[in-house]
Amino acid sequence: MFKQGFDIAFKIVKILSILVAPVAVCIGIFALLCVSWFLVFKYYFKLEFKPSGIVPVKKRPLIKQLFYDVPRRYILDIHEREPGFFNPRGIHMFCGEQGAGKTIACVEMMLRLQKQYPAAKMITNFGVTTENDELSKWQQLLEYTNGHKGVIVGIDEIQNWFMSGLNKLPEGMLEVATQNRKNNRILCCTAQVFTRVNKGLREQVSMVYNPHTFLGCFTVVIKRKPIFDSEGNVIESKYRGMYSFVHTEELRSAYDTYKVIHTLAKEGFKDMPMTNVTNVYVDAGGKRK
Repeated sequence: MFKQGFDIAFKIVKILSILVAPVAVCIGIFALLCVSWFLVFKYYFKLEFKPSGIVPVKKRPLIKQLFYDVPRRYILDIHEREPGFFNPRGIHMFCGEQGAGKTIACVEMMLRLQKQYPAAKMITNFGVTTENDELSKWQQLLEYTNGHKGVIVGIDEIQNWFMSGLNKLPEGMLEVATQNRKNNRILCCTAQVFTRVNKGLREQVSMVYNPHTFLGCFTVVIKRKPIFDSEGNVIESKYRGMYSFVHTEELRSAYDTYKVIHTLAKEGFKDMPMTNVTNVYVDAGGKRK
């Protein structure tokens, strides 16, 4: 058996050598001709070759990157980071049937972020008691910024405003969905069924949360990362952990669960024309710049 395998390997090497030999000979002849012509032009015709003008740049060895550049850059980033810099971002979708606890789970996350980042601003469409402003139209998100301190956006029952196949996603809202990292903004949304949300928004979702409430006061939330195909369809949901919380008095009294129901039934997100916004700065003397 061993001898037979050796014979087969030897035959393969022999065939490859027969095929490669002509190619190697051609390459060798070509290289020899190039060197010959270079010597003729250089020393017989006395031609001066122009410099290429290309500066060779050496790549840093991987070991230097890992054990010098990366830790150095990481510590410098920590030192140069603005105080209270808002790290959370993206679209976080809480999905589940009625009574599963998706709204209270969404509020719990927003209140937790608000306590962690006290300088962040909050805007919602369902009357959270600690919100800074009320979200009445989607165009507000284009102008609602807070620098590095961050913005927390809460949208309850988002599928009623941006439903798949029902409402066309406005261009401005697509800009909001794709610019969350640059604007230090996180969107915390709820929807009964994830696939009923407009595809343009679904493709930008960072994490899907599936809450399950027990005894009416204890909620377990399972986190999943949606994986999309080239057409934006969900092909897989990867498990990313879980957490739980108890419904406290503070949490239950933090929002009006009925407000969004009436608002959505009457209005929804209307595609209003966008207006240009001009920032005006005022100095200490009261003069406009």
